[in-house]
Amino acid sequence: MAVAGKYRLILNYPFARMKITLDLAAEGSKLTGMVGGGLGPAALENGMVNGNRLSFKVSRTPYPFECAATVDGDTIKGEADFGIFGKAWMRGSRVDPASGKSCIDDEPAIAWKDMGLPRYEMGSVEWVNALHEWLRSRFEGHTLDFEYRWSVEYADPPKHLLRGDGRNTIGWHYVVKDGKFAFGDGPIEGPVDFGGVVPYAATLQRTRMHTDEMIEWQQRNRPNTPPPADSPPPPKLSEEQLFKMKRLNDFIAGPDNVIRQEFFSQRTL
Repeated sequence: MAVAGKYRLILNYPFARMKITLDLAAEGSKLTGMVGGGLGPAALENGMVNGNRLSFKVSRTPYPFECAATVDGDTIKGEADFGIFGKAWMRGSRVDPASGKSCIDDEPAIAWKDMGLPRYEMGSVEWVNALHEWLRSRFEGHTLDFEYRWSVEYADPPKHLLRGDGRNTIGWHYVVKDGKFAFGDGPIEGPVDFGGVVPYAATLQRTRMHTDEMIEWQQRNRPNTPPPADSPPPPKLSEEQLFKMKRLNDFIAGPDNVIRQEFFSQRTL
């Protein structure tokens, strides 16, 4: 059975279910091609074909994975192994060359529902307080066996959102340490595991989006060709960094992307 062609799939990605693309070419038992869409463009490695079964590896991505899949007519399904982050199912269908369409084009990666909650300006005191309560509810009652410092600072926010403390930026932060979760208004000084200064207006646009809107935005704004083969690979995370990211992902993200689906897209004006 021919596996060559272009496919669109939903991937139950450990950090947020997303839509990806696969461009496959086969010569004998050798499989080549590229993964794209939400994962960004990257070449397939060690690709193999055996009948309607295929396997490949993708290493030039922040979170490398190995994949095994089966093609049945125009449908494709399989599993991607992300190591410490677990395995992710994937399913989709071949893109029709004539129409350019796939059977999953109109299917959301994550179905979004308006929860009817109060909305506030991003970065306002009310918005930060609501974020504090949401994050506290995610961490409360759980064993916090890791340490993490997250700090976000918004540059050039609307003047009426400034706190009157002499800063021309606003932000928020939280710290997980000694088994406790602490949240605060404004950025924090010193090294952080995640964060930095980001432009307010551009960040606001993305914060309002639910997952499928973000997927579409990423596909419009990411390059559609992989980096040159001789370019440096993405930085490799240490085991400690991977563990921290895994534990944090368990609390606030996961395949259902709960922080975006339940807070950012629900509470932001």
